Amino acid sequence: MCCDQVVLYLGIDGSVEGEGKDRHLVGLPPAQLALAKAVLAACPSKPVVVVLINGGQLSIDWLKDNAPAIIEAWCKPLTTKPLIPDLMSMFECLT
Repeated sequence: MCCDQVVLYLGIDGSVEGEGKDRHLVGLPPAQLALAKAVLAACPSKPVVVVLINGGQLSIDWLKDNAPAIIEAWCKPLTTKPLIPDLMSMFECLT
């Protein structure tokens, strides 16, 4: 399969964090971090954009050091997902 770029949506939702529901870990869920590592390893020559969907803080040390681009979309995935491709296209036109 061939692609020009990869957009990888990661994050946490209300099942992990919310009012009266504290997290024990501040990083991404382990399965998501493993997915990010696998995607980045499989696509070394493709631009990979990680889009974070979360309502609270996330520790993203590994992503910060390894992902070419990270977009923080915060916690409204239904309203932000359609905007992300437009935002990426705008940056592509500027470069």
